[in-house]
Amino acid sequence: MENNLSYEIVENVSEEKNKNAVKIVESQIPLPNERVTLGDNVKIKLVVKNNAVADDRLLEIPDVRNMSLRKAINVLLSGGFDVDINGSGKIVEQSPSPGTKLLPKSKIILYCKNQH
Repeated sequence: MENNLSYEIVENVSEEKNKNAVKIVESQIPLPNERVTLGDNVKIKLVVKNNAVADDRLLEIPDVRNMSLRKAINVLLSGGFDVDINGSGKIVEQSPSPGTKLLPKSKIILYCKNQH
């Protein structure tokens, strides 16, 4: 539970496990950009399914930790990823972790902190 919102992840288990499968969010409740009121008993429900993807379509996330924000953005964008930034300064963490394989245009979240 975060910010008084609870969540539930429902996996579509009827599908066969495949080592080249990636999990994708098939649907969610409430819908994206739908207004919720804190204090309401809102449960976010994500329906996740396995989606078989050819391994040669996946890109490996580079390690951009300790890089300047500008350099990290250039590395990730030129590598085929989208970027979301939290904070400013040097990259102290990234999500998903370096080495993870994702589809092109997947979003990488950079956590930055000014070094004093």
